[in-house]
Amino acid sequence: MRANKRNRIIKRAFIITAAVALVLLFVLVLTNISGLSVKKKELDTKISELNQAIEEQNKKTQRLEEYREYTKTREFTEEVARDQLGLVYPGEIILRAQ
Repeated sequence: MRANKRNRIIKRAFIITAAVALVLLFVLVLTNISGLSVKKKELDTKISELNQAIEEQNKKTQRLEEYREYTKTREFTEEVARDQLGLVYPGEIILRAQ
């Protein structure tokens, strides 16, 4: 009878120890999950910012490409020749206000 009572006490102690271990494990998992959700929100924000920066850089690239194409035109050459070099076509008269 004493051995039977001792076995019951050991079983109860084992069950209580296992339950405490499971509760501690559960608390540990919940703590990590909350930390991960905060980290995920931060990373989502960073991804959004980086996507916006990529979009801005793509627009800048497009504008530069358009300007590069414009610099190959005769209109651009004439504009530079007139504004920076002061050149005119033969027979053309330039009137300047004083």
